[in-house]
Amino acid sequence: TEAQKRVEAGQAILVDVREPAEWQEGVAAPAELLPLSDLRGDRAKWGAFLEQAKGKELILYCRSGNRSG
Repeated sequence: TEAQKRVEAGQAILVDVREPAEWQEGVAAPAELLPLSDLRGDRAKWGAFLEQAKGKELILYCRSGNRSG
């Protein structure tokens, strides 16, 4: 509930760090879809996102909590 309030207020961004094949299982709207493998790799998607997200809290989630931790 608290995370939802921060996202709705524009203070935070929800980020799904699962891999693309997992997104077919469903995604919590309005999450950004940015795989952890990209963050650990060449940051093709994460690089631009991080520039745009400066100053905002990032709330990460995955299936089990291991990757988002």
